[in-house]
Amino acid sequence: MATVEYSLPAPDDVQIELYDLLGRRLATVEDRFQVAGEHKLQWKTMGLSRGMYFYRLRVGQTTVTRSMLVLK
Repeated sequence: MATVEYSLPAPDDVQIELYDLLGRRLATVEDRFQVAGEHKLQWKTMGLSRGMYFYRLRVGQTTVTRSMLVLK
């Protein structure tokens, strides 16, 4: 199970995408309008192989990329 926590200062569109080490987009985990405040997203990693991945969080014009290690 992977968990991403983030805070929105104002309501906005949120997109979270998952990428492998080669930069290939594997999935769009979240893509919807969200209200301001604290948010916590969890998704199952069962279909992923063990290893390093990246997720990209886009809110409006802001993009943040973080790494994620999947252990099985």
